[in-house]
Amino acid sequence: MKRGLLILLLLLVCAATAGCTFYFGGWGTSSGQVLKAVPGGAATPLSGVQVTYTSVSDSDLVWHGVTDGTGSWTTSWLRIDRYTANFEHSECESLEVTVDLRDKGADTPVGQVLLVPKKSDDK
Repeated sequence: MKRGLLILLLLLVCAATAGCTFYFGGWGTSSGQVLKAVPGGAATPLSGVQVTYTSVSDSDLVWHGVTDGTGSWTTSWLRIDRYTANFEHSECESLEVTVDLRDKGADTPVGQVLLVPKKSDDK
C-alpha cells in the first residue's frame, strides 16, 4: 500500500513539473554585431536590424530582437539547440546564418555580421 502511494505521488509530481523535468539540455545566449558594408571596403555599425532566431528542431521556439546603436544584440536565454538567425533591415539585403548554441550557461558569439546595401533599383 505504501509503495503504491509513493509511486502515485511520484507520478503526480512528474506530471505537474513535466515542462521542467523533461528538458535537461541547458540554456545559453548568443550575441554579435551587425555592420553595413560601405564603398571602399569599410563597414559601419547598423542599428535597427531585426534579428530573429528560430529553433531548427522546434519552429515554435522563436526569439526576436533589434540591434542597438552600436549594431549589437544579445539574445535572452535560449534552449541549447541549433537556430536559424535572420537579419533584416530596410536598407540592406537580408541574411540568414546558422547558430549552434552548445555551451550551457554561456554566450555563443556569432561575431560580426555584414549586411550589403540594397541596389538603388530594389528600394
